[in-house]
Amino acid sequence: MTRFLKGTDRPLAEAYQLALLDLDGVVYRGKNPVEYAADSLKNGIPDEIATVNMITSPTNAKKSYVVINTKQKKGQFISYANGVLKYKYNKQEYTLNPEKLEEPALIINNRLTRSFNIDPVQIIQIRPASELERQLFGAPSAQVIIVTDKMGFFF
Repeated sequence: MTRFLKGTDRPLAEAYQLALLDLDGVVYRGKNPVEYAADSLKNGIPDEIATVNMITSPTNAKKSYVVINTKQKKGQFISYANGVLKYKYNKQEYTLNPEKLEEPALIINNRLTRSFNIDPVQIIQIRPASELERQLFGAPSAQVIIVTDKMGFFF
């Protein structure tokens, strides 16, 4: 289900899992970055932001979005043993063997992968991938979103 960003009394990080921003003309113009835009974002990112990535729309090459993941805890890592990932989100337990699947099923810090090659202590968020995220990342096979405390800015 797609929800559009609306005003809220709560912090946006509590109200939304994902925010997509169209920054054409703000961070870049066409294919050319706006001078100093990325630098000012890097220097001014609040502490609550875990990752910031610019992604071109898979359906319209002229549109790009900035995907911002927050440091708000979501989901609970349970274990990863013998290639099987177990986690809990919204009181439901999930089990996945990403290495046995034909297509990559994990999006870790906005990067599609089939390998769980991170330190579980670094996990801030672990949750099922939404349909919007699958479309945006061009990853219909993605099943799990993982955000770690490893900061990442990719422009």
